[in-house]
Amino acid sequence: MIDAHCTTISDKPIPEFRSRIILLSLFSGFAANMAGALLAIYASLFPANPEVALLLDNYQLWLLVIPFGSTACLYMLYVAPLFRAKATVDTYRGKILDFPLYFVFITIFGWLSSFFQGVILLWIVAPHLPFRDILLGNFGVFGISFISMAIGYFLFEYLNRTYWIPKIFQNRLEYYKDQFQPSIHAKFRIYHLGFSVAPIIFLGWIIAWIDSNHQIISDAQYAYILIFIIFIIVTGTKITGIFSRLFQVPLLQARAATDRIAAGDFDVNVTVHSCDELGVLGERINDMAANLKGNAAHIQQLHQELEQTQREVIFTMGAIGESRSKETGNHVKRVAEYSCLLAKAYNLSIDQAELLKQVSPMHDIGKVAIPDAILNKPGRLSSEEFAVMKTHASIGYEMLCHSSRKLLKAAAIVAHQHHEKFDGSGYPVGLVGEQIHIYGRITAVADVFDALGSARVYKPAWRDEDIYALFREQSGRHFDPRLIELFFANLDGILTIRKKFADIENY
Repeated sequence: MIDAHCTTISDKPIPEFRSRIILLSLFSGFAANMAGALLAIYASLFPANPEVALLLDNYQLWLLVIPFGSTACLYMLYVAPLFRAKATVDTYRGKILDFPLYFVFITIFGWLSSFFQGVILLWIVAPHLPFRDILLGNFGVFGISFISMAIGYFLFEYLNRTYWIPKIFQNRLEYYKDQFQPSIHAKFRIYHLGFSVAPIIFLGWIIAWIDSNHQIISDAQYAYILIFIIFIIVTGTKITGIFSRLFQVPLLQARAATDRIAAGDFDVNVTVHSCDELGVLGERINDMAANLKGNAAHIQQLHQELEQTQREVIFTMGAIGESRSKETGNHVKRVAEYSCLLAKAYNLSIDQAELLKQVSPMHDIGKVAIPDAILNKPGRLSSEEFAVMKTHASIGYEMLCHSSRKLLKAAAIVAHQHHEKFDGSGYPVGLVGEQIHIYGRITAVADVFDALGSARVYKPAWRDEDIYALFREQSGRHFDPRLIELFFANLDGILTIRKKFADIENY
């Protein structure tokens, strides 16, 4: 049901989302880059070399056009499919999922290109200047780019979580299939890089720039500041990684536990790592698994009781149908056992063989609707009477076919087809060969063998030799020839069953 629903939704255009997605994403990207641009413009307040500062002022606009132009072009190429009239929900889903990471990549690309081109541009214009001064004059771009990247990523992630994903993905995680998404660990890294590491790099660059011009910091102080900055970056990065794992690991364990629960495995015990919301989540999953395990055991018990009740009802109904024609309940037992033996010999699965054993007693249930005068007539039936008798196959099918239960559906097949013949001369439909369900073909052999070998009100029991001769004659005509081969190959087992469930009364 879910897959069919998804296909229907995916084919529908959604113009009401188009303008909001495009405008909000443009605003987010513009806001992030504007923050970086403002930082880049006012970075010239800290000149290291007057000539470099002048060159930066003269070429500042060109240096800003590079990140803005490159990121804008790449972004427009990315969102271009959303402008198509035939854009569907799936088009939007793919683009929306990748918005945050895509912005990170194009922002880093734009600012890195700005850094390298800025260095090359100033070096070409003023080759006489020390390369160290030019490099230092542009180095702050790294910190600025990371801050811009983090702001943009945060804005896109915020829009995804609060608006786009809940609305367009309709709370269904299967829509995320085949889409790469960063982990919680990676997202912590991005935020740490943008809001912790980048400002330190930026401030360190300002200190280096000022000191290179005014010489206000001694070498020892400089070394101390550098070591302190490295310590803060390395320690902060390591702690961020460890701290993010403290969130990621419980969530991954919770995901694995819920996957097992969804698969029907309730022996789940999530380790509770903390007393915060994640710890409570783990505890609730354990409680849910324990409750589901208890409920599943109870449901399984009820299911087994229901199936046993169904089997008993089916057998009883079959026996009732046979009793109307003055036959003993052992007839249906023998037919059930013969059918199970032949099914296994035919290489049906054990489950299928057992199912046939359970439902074959219902093969003549339709006889409950046949008048006693016809059903128990001691002599041969007239053509009109036989026409009425033949209706029991269709009547039995109509009684059972409306159920969705596996047992009753199989019983309907047996009731309907056990009088069909392999050559198509049977009734009620005239099916030919393997058009007849294997359940019907097997039951036909079992029923005819037991009926011929048992006394009836209208006939005495046949001798075994006469039954065997008939079976050989009717192989490929009345009966499936392969089943007749299996019948004779397993004749000892069949005769053992007949002896075990022999009738006490004889006609």
